This record gives sequence, C-alpha cells and structure tokens, in this order.
Amino acid sequence: MRVGLVLWVLAGSWSVALAQPAPRDSALSAVSAWQYVQLQRHLVGASTVLMESFTTNRRGWQTGQAGNFVYELADSSYRIRRTGTRSLTSARSFIALPDSLNLNRATAFIIDVEMRIPTGTMPESGLMLGVSDDANYTLVVLSSPTDCRLTRVVNGSASSVSLSGGRSGAATPSLVVGERNQLRVEKHDGKLFITVNGQALSGSSMTFRPLPGNGIGFVSSADAVTFKNLRVRVSR
Repeated sequence: MRVGLVLWVLAGSWSVALAQPAPRDSALSAVSAWQYVQLQRHLVGASTVLMESFTTNRRGWQTGQAGNFVYELADSSYRIRRTGTRSLTSARSFIALPDSLNLNRATAFIIDVEMRIPTGTMPESGLMLGVSDDANYTLVVLSSPTDCRLTRVVNGSASSVSLSGGRSGAATPSLVVGERNQLRVEKHDGKLFITVNGQALSGSSMTFRPLPGNGIGFVSSADAVTFKNLRVRVSR
C-alpha cells in the first residue's frame, strides 16, 4: 500500500451505488433516469477477477489522516475527505495488484468503480492505474461534470489529454454530482477506452501504451468522495 500527496495535474470524479441487481455486462446510465446499458463483452477465455467491497481492509488501503486528507473505510465504501484548506495537492491511495492481474500482460482488462460526489462539490477525483511509484502512474479523472482527462506521469513529468469530446459530435462525460455514477477503464483490441455511466467517450479510443507499473488506487482533490465496489478483470 502506498499513499501520499501530489501536485494536482488533473481532476475528476464520479459516484455510484447500485440500487438493484445489475444485469451481466451492464453499466448505469445517468440519462434522465437510472437505466442499465448493455455493454459489449471483450473479455474472452480465462479471466481473473479482483472484487473489492471495502467491508474489511485486508488489502491494506490507507486509513487515518495524511496531510490535509482523511482516509476511511465505512459502510462498505472507501472515503476520502479534505480537512484542511484547499491547495495544489491531492490525496492518493493505492495498492499493488497481484501478478495474476498484470494489466500490461493482459490481452484485455476492465476496471470498474462506483463513485459519489456530494451535491455542491466539484468532482476532482478518479482512478490511478499502472502505478509504479510516486513519479510514475496514470490517472483517469473528471475535472468537471463534463470534462474527463487522462494523465500519464513518467519520471515526474505529466502529459494530459482531454476526453471531453472537443470535436463536433463527440460524446462528453455525463456525471451527475450528488447522484450515482460509474467509471470504467477498458482495454481491448490494443486500445484504451473510458466509459462514464455506460457512455464510451469518443475521445478515449486511443492506442494502449504500457503502464509504468501494476498498482491501482484513487486520487482526489475534492472536498469529499466515496468509492464503492472496485472491480478489476483481466483476460490473457
């Protein structure tokens, strides 16, 4: 387990808790009412799954106070909240995935997490993946309800790309602050895709580049965020 503070190079967030059993290979849609959107299956053959319900802390997530943030497991969720004044730092918490869930060696993978941002709070939270150390990782976050960004940090140097659908007709994130949302990061056919509430963002289809490491976790500079039901599935 690793945790720390880092300059905020991008931001983002979602929220979600399933109110009813989810159909197989589906995601919540926040369009007008909560509906399940059927997703194409890309994991073929044998797959390995990690399910993190946060009912216990057997995987060693950061808890307690660190810097201006408090980390806690409560009500089958992982919560990060700010206790100090706003600054250019963000909260980070991550764990190492087992070798059986190596994201770089997988022919395909799907990472799902449910997120909730309180009403009146800007998102500024999201996923860390492919974490090697404090200077090498990838972030997938929302800096606003309509702007998703992917940032790669290599040897402390960050480069970002907006997935907000800048070109005409491109899909944009549909985050609902104060409601339930779902974030999905998916690799298949040599490409990386980002999905928010069942909507694959038009700008997110990009060639998959090897990740620096194999850690996974969360990043946030929001006043508060709740993560639930982290799931990692890989296929070789």
